[in-house]
Amino acid sequence: MKQDNAIRSALKRLDPAPVSGSALRQTTRRAAAAFYAQEETRRLSRMEFLWQQGRFIQKRWWVMQALVLLALMATLHLSGTPARSQRCMALAACAFAVLLLPELWKNRGTDAMEVECAAYYSLRQIYAARLLLCALADFFLLTAFSLTALGLGCAAWQELLIEFLLPYTVSCCICFQCLYSRWHTTPLFPGFLCGVWYLFWTQVVLNEALYRAVSMPLWCALLAGAAGYLSFCICRGQKHISTIWEAKPLWS
Repeated sequence: MKQDNAIRSALKRLDPAPVSGSALRQTTRRAAAAFYAQEETRRLSRMEFLWQQGRFIQKRWWVMQALVLLALMATLHLSGTPARSQRCMALAACAFAVLLLPELWKNRGTDAMEVECAAYYSLRQIYAARLLLCALADFFLLTAFSLTALGLGCAAWQELLIEFLLPYTVSCCICFQCLYSRWHTTPLFPGFLCGVWYLFWTQVVLNEALYRAVSMPLWCALLAGAAGYLSFCICRGQKHISTIWEAKPLWS
């Protein structure tokens, strides 16, 4: 009997005391504060931040861009008429630029800017990282395509410069101008504008007299102007991205 009483006393001493709800909440707040304090001491490096953002980008759009360039390469290799090559390069340039829109537009289309404004990194930093990753991917794809086309003799560098890079740059201007617009539109609208631009551009390059009348320095100046406006459009959009999209982080 005495042994049973001793065992019961020992079990009571091992049984923890009941915890009240207020004490549990206080412990949870202290643990959360300690966790946040520890996380603030270790910030992501720039490469880690880019790698993290790269995981959120859907790679299928880059694959589709690569397929567009492969199809253009095959068309240039098999095409026998300059007019057909010019049409194909202009169409591929517009399609290559439009394929950037679904990935860059998805946060705006789903009204996710308010959530990103509440994140540790600002909306400007997030989109800057995604733009950099998309630019690096496009640079790699375009460089590989241009070197392959020149190496196989499918096109001359003047043709790539005028008939592909120029319509591609103008298409990017249209896409980013619509992306950073205050008007809440869908990606179909800049796609439609790029289609209109494609029709206009093909009329220009297929007009032999007009095409030959423009000198190479003037074509280069037009390309430089389009590239300059594209840079201005992106820089302006990144600078005022929160106010343009009406996602003002008033609580920060």
